[in-house]
Amino acid sequence: MYWEINCFHNIFGHASEEACKATAKHYGWKLTGKMEACEDYQMSNVQQKKVRKTADTESAVPGERVFIDMSSVSQHTSLGGAKVWLCSVDDATGITWNHLLKRKSDAPKKVMQLARKLLDRGQQVRFIRCDNAGELRKLQKTIDNTVFGKGISDYL
Repeated sequence: MYWEINCFHNIFGHASEEACKATAKHYGWKLTGKMEACEDYQMSNVQQKKVRKTADTESAVPGERVFIDMSSVSQHTSLGGAKVWLCSVDDATGITWNHLLKRKSDAPKKVMQLARKLLDRGQQVRFIRCDNAGELRKLQKTIDNTVFGKGISDYL
C-alpha cells in the first residue's frame, strides 16, 4: 500500500516525519512525496499566553489536584472523527489520561467522568488547574452547576 506522506501525517495525528516513517515501515506501507510544513502543527506551537509550567507545591494526595489542558486542529480529524485532545494529569502520581473529543464542548462531560472515576476509587478531586482559556472557564461553570462539583473547591 502506498501513502502520500503529508496525507499520512494528517490522518495519523500530525506525528513527526520519523514517527510517520517508522509507523509505515512497521505495517509494510510505502510513503511517497516529500514532507511539507504542516500549518496545524505550526499553529499549535504558537504561544498565545504565558502560563506558568510549574506549581509552587505538589499534592501528596492522589486525585486531589488535577491539571487539564486542551489542544485542537482546525482542518483535520482523527480516524474516529476527533478534532480536540484533552489531557488530564494527576499532580501526586503523574498519571495521565488522554481523551480525543469531537468538540471542545465535550470536555466538561469527560472531566466529570474522570472526577467520578477518581471518586469511585476514594480520591476526591478538590482542585482543577488549567489555563484561562474560554472553553475551560465554561468547564468551571458546568462543574459548579452540578451536585458533584460542590466537592471541587478551587480552580487554579
